[in-house]
Parts: sequence; structure tokens; C-alpha cells
Amino acid sequence: MPLLRPWRSGTSGAAAAHAVFVDTYTPSLGHDMCAGAQQRWIEPPLPAAGRAPLHPNPAGQQGMAAAVLAALTGR
Repeated sequence: MPLLRPWRSGTSGAAAAHAVFVDTYTPSLGHDMCAGAQQRWIEPPLPAAGRAPLHPNPAGQQGMAAAVLAALTGR
């Protein structure tokens, strides 16, 4: 399903630009806005107090940072 996985096309573009593509989609599976407040990485349209709607919350930012760090360090 290409509409659900647009990141797949990004890998060839990154390689062409001599860059590394970091997949943040796969680690985020199960952490979507419909997940419980303790599991989600993306806030729903009506977010928790102090959070931005439809944006990563602190757990999501940490999860994506972990994916980037793993890509940089090879872990």
C-alpha cells in the first residue's frame, strides 16, 4: 500500500543525495494517535493539556530520536 508507506520511496532519494534515510515509521507502529495516552507518540486532534494537536508528543520525539541515533551509531 504505497499511500500508507511513503517512506519507502525516500530511501532511493536519500541514497542519491548521499544521505541516510531514517525509518521512523516502523518504530512508531502501535504508537499512533488512537493508542492509549501512555502508548501514543502522536497527539490526537483534541490533545492532552499543553500538547499540540496532530504533532509528536515527548514520547514520540524520544522514539524518533532513538531511531536517528541507532542509524548514526549502527545499533
